Amino acid sequence: MKKIIWLLAALLAAGCTAGCAADGERPAMEYAASSIRSDIPVPKEANERMLAAPFDNPALVKGARYELRNIGGEQGLYPPSDYLQKLEEEGWKESKEERLGHMHLFEKDGTRIAVTVHEHYFDIYELAPAAGR
Repeated sequence: MKKIIWLLAALLAAGCTAGCAADGERPAMEYAASSIRSDIPVPKEANERMLAAPFDNPALVKGARYELRNIGGEQGLYPPSDYLQKLEEEGWKESKEERLGHMHLFEKDGTRIAVTVHEHYFDIYELAPAAGR
């Protein structure tokens, strides 16, 4: 009986590993400038949807939604490390201690942005100068 349980556990673990690897693999992305700021890269394949302003939140200056299938993995639980790395390469420094679930905060030259990642889209918001300080 123990052998059967161990065999089932091993098969389940192998299946999860194979399935997760297949979903997590992404082809190399090409990037274009965001409409929020020209120094914020976004994947070229993403479809932009401007978010209406004025926002009810005075901490937000402007924002855009970018739709891209499976950008955040299942239920948005797997943030796109290649995209977050691209932001870092462009000079945006992530404040990992301020990360809140799906929301990643970045700063560059005194400007702060929030990137929220969901399963099939991500939002970018430019924060007001005094927001979150």
